[in-house]
Amino acid sequence: MLGLMFLAISLVAIIALYNQSQLVRHRVQLENAADATAYSIAKLAARNHNFVAYTNRAMVANEVSVGQIAALISWAKHYRDIRKFTSYPLYQTPIAPPSPVTYSMVLNTITIPYQAVGYGVDAAASRIGNFWPTVVSHFNSALGVFQSAFALSTMVAQFETHQDVIQANQLEDDNADIYPSFLSFLFLTKNILETYSPIDFGQSDMEGVMEDLAESNPDSEDAIRDASEQLQDFFPTTAMIGLNSPNVSKKDDDDVKDATLDAYKYYAALVNENRDPFTEDRHWQWPAADTIPDLIPRLTLDAGIVKLIIDLDFGLWFGVRNDGGAAFQAHGGLKKAEDISKLGWAAIDVLSIGVEIEVGLFVRIEVCLPIVGCEGWTLIDLNFELPIGFPLGGATHQLVAEQRHALKILTDWGKLGQIDGPYGGDPDDPVNEGPLEPFHTQNLLWGQSVPPPIYGGPTNVTTSYTGVPIFASLDDSHRQSRQSREYIVALAIDLGDVETSDSDTFDMGNGDATPAETWLEGREDEVTYDRFDLDTCSRSEEASLEGLYQQVVFTSRRPMSTISSAEAYFSNPMQDGNEPASLFSPFWDARLKPNSLLPTAVATGEIEWSTFLPGAPDDAIGVINWTLDRMAERLIEEQVDYVVSQIDSPWDSVAEPPIRMVGNRAYEASENVIDKMTDGLTDFVGMVGKSKCAG
Repeated sequence: MLGLMFLAISLVAIIALYNQSQLVRHRVQLENAADATAYSIAKLAARNHNFVAYTNRAMVANEVSVGQIAALISWAKHYRDIRKFTSYPLYQTPIAPPSPVTYSMVLNTITIPYQAVGYGVDAAASRIGNFWPTVVSHFNSALGVFQSAFALSTMVAQFETHQDVIQANQLEDDNADIYPSFLSFLFLTKNILETYSPIDFGQSDMEGVMEDLAESNPDSEDAIRDASEQLQDFFPTTAMIGLNSPNVSKKDDDDVKDATLDAYKYYAALVNENRDPFTEDRHWQWPAADTIPDLIPRLTLDAGIVKLIIDLDFGLWFGVRNDGGAAFQAHGGLKKAEDISKLGWAAIDVLSIGVEIEVGLFVRIEVCLPIVGCEGWTLIDLNFELPIGFPLGGATHQLVAEQRHALKILTDWGKLGQIDGPYGGDPDDPVNEGPLEPFHTQNLLWGQSVPPPIYGGPTNVTTSYTGVPIFASLDDSHRQSRQSREYIVALAIDLGDVETSDSDTFDMGNGDATPAETWLEGREDEVTYDRFDLDTCSRSEEASLEGLYQQVVFTSRRPMSTISSAEAYFSNPMQDGNEPASLFSPFWDARLKPNSLLPTAVATGEIEWSTFLPGAPDDAIGVINWTLDRMAERLIEEQVDYVVSQIDSPWDSVAEPPIRMVGNRAYEASENVIDKMTDGLTDFVGMVGKSKCAG
């Protein structure tokens, strides 16, 4: 009898262990599949961000190469045209009257080697300048097209990866137990749209909902965040990635204009920051140090109680000084969206000969009294510098899209006497103060008066530069947060597919005789739910609105469901994590993260999915098509508008119709590709649409 009783108890324990093991086995695999899918999708997003970063860096490097050409042409011309500056009236006086030899003759003879170098370099650089900026501009435009194409292919890959990773994580090869819910594609669709397109969801009444969710989940990380901040994560009014186009001035949205203008300011700043030394600052002087040192010692007159200190400094430098540089900028500055098309390169070089006198006077009195001590006062602390430079050479050159965007007169380049401007200069070097410093004043004024003037005109401007490219950038909020939108995956296993010893899993009371509300009455504290109330059974068995909602979105009467979240994040290990996130630095990666309150509430039915993404179709295939079609149309439209804008009048009216036609054909082709791709997903996603409630 004891043996039979022990055997019976053992059999019951084995059966219970088997049942629980099956549930745990499926649960663990479901969690693994969800985590792997979410992580893989976020990893694809990180790969896209890194691709954009590499191509953006290539654009910056290409822009710098255009600046090198502008700098080289200007540098060559300021040696080539030395005779223009040696014709300065003061040089026409004889060196030693009555000898006819003038200063001009001597300078022309001495500088013959420099003039020869200038002619040779200018002949080569000018030819390169006629085509290289065009090549670079078009290549950068092509990189912008590649960014759009790669973004679209990433979206497709994310949907396909969603399928492939789930298939790879099935428990059995011949039986696909794990399936994605409609919500999974809905979440991915929403993330894609928020990443690439600004959306106005108009959810003003959602703030109260978020506050209620936070109060009901006090242990959640979201509970300590402000409701409006949480809403911004899931109902943003700006896109994470902006596709910036110089044509933004034609748009009516002022917010888009301002964001695009800021992006091109950032782009121009990066280009200028990455100039090579020759392009940025071409400074040299001979001799390098003062020719006459300070020979006047400090004088101290000590009368006991009163001490007077006098220090007179005198410095004299005589020689030749060269300054110059090139900058990527817009005439008049980047103040509005229309100024983006004015961006181009401007280079200036000046060479002056002269003298620089420096006088300093320091006077201090000190009074020392017994007991009281010493006290001192500085009476005079004066430094005076008198630079007198005469013109020896000068030139400018600009690479812009249109002649009207060029700097034309001296005042366009800056103010006379400006120290350390955009065209060279070093704030840490008092000798290197840039081409507009006082020492070059006569040179700059002579360059304006000598025919033809050096500050503009066809001979000093090349219009082979076709303009700045389209490029993708990160918005301000994500530069600070250093992370992407949340990628969410919602998967399920029908409990009927879990093989256990009994025919049905435990029924919580769903039926006419014992509805869930009656079964739970008085036992609410005993019955707890976690991980979407699906540890071994499902809330969707309840006869409640939330239960019916889950039956619809998970397409099963008894789903074991879960959601998992991941994100792409930015971290440069070489900067100790202090570098702001951007799409110019390829240090994006992916990681799993805790689920946020809002998608959790959508999955459990506390919030309807239609509130989460209004206007979306109510089937998985429809959601995929809707997303990719919308994004393909936007990306192609941006590229077509940009190409049309690059064509000058009167050819634009002739070329625009066929270009628009090609764009329409490209969109039609993308639609066909998207349809075929989603057709390939139909067999897999079709199980989302099949009703398991009838089983």
